[in-house]
Amino acid sequence: MRNLAGALLGAAALVAVAAMAEPHHFVIRVEDSTTGEPLGCATLTTTGQIVYTSDDNGIVALYEPGLMDESVFFTPERQGYFYPADFLGIAAKALDLEPGGFGTIEMTRNGDPGICNAGLEGTLLASRPVPSPEEHFRIEVRDAASGRPVPLVFVRSPRREHTTDSNGLVAFYDPEMMGRTVFFEVDAHGYDFVDPDGDGGLWMTPTAGEIVALEVTPQRDQIATRLYRVTGGGIYRDTALLGEQPPLAKPFVNGLVMGQDTVFSTLYRGRPFYIWGDTNKPSYPLGNFKVSGATSVLPADGGLDPSVGVDLVYFTDATGFTKELAPEETVPNPPGEDDFLATWLGGLTTAPDANGEERLYASYGMFEFLTAREKGVVRWNDDEELFYKALVIPEDNPLVPHGPAHHVRHGEESWIYYHDTVRVPRSEAALLDLERYEAFTAFLEGTTELDRTPEGELVYDWRKNTRMITQELIDQGLDVAPEERLFGHMVELGSEHKPLVHENGSTFWNDYRGRYVRTVLESFGGPSFLGEIWFVEADTPLGPWVFARKVVTHDDYSFYNPMHHPFFDQRGGRDIFFEGTYTTLFTSEEPTARYDYNQVMYKLDLTDERLRLPVPVYDLSGEGRDWVTKRGLRPATAVSAAPFLAWDRPVPGAVPVYWSGAACDSPRLVAGGDPVTEPIFYGIPAAAAETAALGTVPLVEHPAGDGGRARYALAASTDQVSELAARSLIRVWPNPIVIDLPVTDYLADLIADAGPDQCLEEEVPGGGAPVTLDASASSHATGEIVDYRWYDRGSRRLLATGEVVTVTLAPGLHSIALAVADADGERGRDSVAIQVDPAD
Repeated sequence: MRNLAGALLGAAALVAVAAMAEPHHFVIRVEDSTTGEPLGCATLTTTGQIVYTSDDNGIVALYEPGLMDESVFFTPERQGYFYPADFLGIAAKALDLEPGGFGTIEMTRNGDPGICNAGLEGTLLASRPVPSPEEHFRIEVRDAASGRPVPLVFVRSPRREHTTDSNGLVAFYDPEMMGRTVFFEVDAHGYDFVDPDGDGGLWMTPTAGEIVALEVTPQRDQIATRLYRVTGGGIYRDTALLGEQPPLAKPFVNGLVMGQDTVFSTLYRGRPFYIWGDTNKPSYPLGNFKVSGATSVLPADGGLDPSVGVDLVYFTDATGFTKELAPEETVPNPPGEDDFLATWLGGLTTAPDANGEERLYASYGMFEFLTAREKGVVRWNDDEELFYKALVIPEDNPLVPHGPAHHVRHGEESWIYYHDTVRVPRSEAALLDLERYEAFTAFLEGTTELDRTPEGELVYDWRKNTRMITQELIDQGLDVAPEERLFGHMVELGSEHKPLVHENGSTFWNDYRGRYVRTVLESFGGPSFLGEIWFVEADTPLGPWVFARKVVTHDDYSFYNPMHHPFFDQRGGRDIFFEGTYTTLFTSEEPTARYDYNQVMYKLDLTDERLRLPVPVYDLSGEGRDWVTKRGLRPATAVSAAPFLAWDRPVPGAVPVYWSGAACDSPRLVAGGDPVTEPIFYGIPAAAAETAALGTVPLVEHPAGDGGRARYALAASTDQVSELAARSLIRVWPNPIVIDLPVTDYLADLIADAGPDQCLEEEVPGGGAPVTLDASASSHATGEIVDYRWYDRGSRRLLATGEVVTVTLAPGLHSIALAVADADGERGRDSVAIQVDPAD
């Protein structure tokens, strides 16, 4: 066979065979530039990191859906040979992949070629049509629990690594292995293979038309569900080869994009708008370094469900490749700079112009490698589909918009927040006026002098023309204690590890939690240096960012710059979607074909018990006598830094903490048992001594005496813990920061208010007491409350409907729940305790 194939597969004969058999492969012959002899064991790597290996006849036969009829660049490598570089030092060759076509790559010998035994795969494929769907061996990989297909699972045959596409499929066809029993290794980032024998894989006999189903289970740190690849080539390659219809309009190559770095997104004029950094193309290693962009359609307007995919519509140039949206004509290099600079955008956001029309903006930076030469703000031109420079920010300006942006409303005002601690009013006039930017900082306005009270407490506020307090300034000697900093407190719940070093997260309001949520990248993490993603939430965009849970993990592979798309949130914010850049940058790993340097989408279910993290608990009285979480705050409430954190939802192993009666009846806090009033928070039982290592301390009761109301405070020291152990109510986590944050500026739009607790006495023995339930203090910042419902909290029995109602309650303690809703179905809830004493 080898001799026959060698005789047939000279260049002319190969083309003739292709014509007779009507194959659809494109055939490449790798040969010695001097002798013309075929070179086996040469690897040809595309810009999409697909690696083809020439067989013993020097043949590569390829068929890549979406790349056929396109110009594709190959980087040849082989022991003992080299390929000459072009004027830019790039050693590669472009070939037009015409189906049934033929090309050659000549390499020059410069050393010992070694021994090659590559088989005849390319030769056998070249001699026949592309295998039909029925001729492939179908490998399916699914989540064992949910049954959902899992992309990015490695299924390694003895010859090469195959990776499941976004439908969890591998279309296997190797002419030398079909019908042979061979061992396949199986593994995946964040998932464990359900291995029947513990061998890390299984023996399979690839057979035409047969299906093998494999199962994986998420690892401990893989709470988010991997959904699909968003960008790049061959997203549904294997699905198509198996004869199935992919869900995307352009499932193979879209905008000629092979790879894209770092996405930012926002909702602009009713459509999601996306921008990316550097973008690779198939025809040359150097692609677009001046910003790529696209839009999509929201699911409510006919777009795909984000659980299925995103149909991106790229802005493209005359070649079909994604166009430069910030070229030198719109964002010219700084004067006197002749070096090549990449333009990177961030802070994608919208704001109304002077006419009230919504406009699109972004922050920009011109970078030489990783050094910024100029920064500023650009504005989108809808007619030209380009970003134009609108504001240049002086190098010494104390405030620079950077990172992801999000919108925050304070009363009637709307603001743009950048990386949480820099903000500007949401208008074009303000956005382009550096005097309108503010930082949440403890420096006196316009200075680097700290603002401290006579007692030495640091005072933070929103200030213009003033620097933020940063780690860099701390390293330079700024005297700010750890508890006086907004940053540096994020830790894994239940871990004694040092605080996480993190960066590059995106922050957005979440309706379900009534808080701000972040997906953040851990730096110097493990098992990957830059591939561990954490979830954290806070009462304000400023923090306190304390307890976090890892939700995505990788095995020594980078996955950076996670971007949450809040316009895709589902189930009232219970499901959120985020993506990040999957890449070998900053690792020593081999790139994953098609996936590398591209965006991968994840879904996170915030109802997952593992994401129930402690939240701040505030003391409204200032004396330890009136405790609430954020849900109990009102716009006019004055509140200081929360003394401690605890759960606001039931958690296994935790117990509820609640008042023993109405506030007007000198109640005490009770931990555990069946709550007689609405639980305030949940904590760890005081007797659970083994939890002391988790960083908890006792919350101790201090009796008031004379029938007054008891107060509660954290045990201040180890000695005090021992001394007051008998009065320890519950164990909670001390708040690691003492900064007074403006929490009431960040309440939910819809606030239910059931009014103050009431203490009454029935008028006639056995007749009960009429009680007025008043929800008139409930509020809605942007709409109208259309539904009021009052329930008995214990039995969940509906008592009445209406804003102000009167009901008759029997003697005893009653916990009454209020549920309100607006016209859009958004809901809020509150409760009130009512004590009815029997008539004398």
